[in-house]
Amino acid sequence: MFDRVLLYTDGLVEATGWDNEPFGRQRLRGLLADKTGGPRELTSTIYDEISRRQDIDKLEDDVTFLAVEL
Repeated sequence: MFDRVLLYTDGLVEATGWDNEPFGRQRLRGLLADKTGGPRELTSTIYDEISRRQDIDKLEDDVTFLAVEL
């Protein structure tokens, strides 16, 4: 069994989508709970979800995240 650690800046959970709703911690927890792959799959899923909700180049704050599996 592996433990996962996700480090992220506040820009991740504060990033708003086309609907002006923030990404939020609850949505992030849902992605973490649903993802069974490794760190690469997790970060790809997060990136894809943010990209689906907003144009990455138009985010107002930095969005940085790093997943590690121990």
